[in-house]
Amino acid sequence: MPAKRLKGYMQKLDDQPFAFDEHNQRMFDAFEAQAPKGCWQVSYKLDIPPRTLEQLGYWYGGVIEGMIEQLLERGDNILGHKTYLGKEIPILVNKDNCDDCLKAFYMISIGKAGQKFTKGNSNIDEMSKLIDWALDYLPQKWGVYVMSSEEYKRLKGGR
Repeated sequence: MPAKRLKGYMQKLDDQPFAFDEHNQRMFDAFEAQAPKGCWQVSYKLDIPPRTLEQLGYWYGGVIEGMIEQLLERGDNILGHKTYLGKEIPILVNKDNCDDCLKAFYMISIGKAGQKFTKGNSNIDEMSKLIDWALDYLPQKWGVYVMSSEEYKRLKGGR
């Protein structure tokens, strides 16, 4: 049975443009040539490269740790307060609270208040935007200056 030729087309896949072109046709033909006989369904999904371990290392080791260190050095051990069951509860300076706080303020700054920034589902570009935003935001709003990613790499013995 000869391979069926699929016509090129353009559509939206998860709100992203998707083109079925000659490259996809070659992939389909190669798959069909090797696949056992039967009925097959082939699907495509948008492949977004995840954030890198290097970015996460800098986020926690450079940005968050730098923020904590400077806040505690100047005696600021409370980020703010939240109300729980009618009581004001302090939000203490620690890794989790600083991380959550910066992510929440970032989401507000990009017009997505109330939504969570999840690093596990973010890609390289989204994580870069968060880091760049934090490097601008921390000195302006908190008077905190963290080392650049290049300085962090040198400190950790990287290239």
